[in-house]
Amino acid sequence: MNGFSVTLRDIQHEQRFDNVLVFSSKDSSGSFSLLANHMNFLTVTEAGLSELRTAGQALYIGATQALLEFQQRELILSTRRFFVDESADNLQQQLQQWLAQEQQSRSQLHGNLERLDAQLLLRLYQQDK
Repeated sequence: MNGFSVTLRDIQHEQRFDNVLVFSSKDSSGSFSLLANHMNFLTVTEAGLSELRTAGQALYIGATQALLEFQQRELILSTRRFFVDESADNLQQQLQQWLAQEQQSRSQLHGNLERLDAQLLLRLYQQDK
């Protein structure tokens, strides 16, 4: 069986896998799998786990919601962030750590925006005096 290539892209990096035999994921219509000779395909995957299999290994991909394009034996998955591991358990830990960091970053950003808003209101008030 001939394989196809899979390219994973996020805001930080890109990773390519060749000779992939099966790619499995999930979108709003349910679970699906792609083989090398699949017709052209475009969908938005749900956040969560996907799997790719080569002749020698299975890898899990944890990703945020992603655009998946499959055309002429090449699959491109574009997402905000992805992680790849042979173990679904390790992947879950990586995702949890990343989500905790994201929540902390957003909380800090929210605090910064509140302080900026307060400073702008103060300056507007002082200009009106």
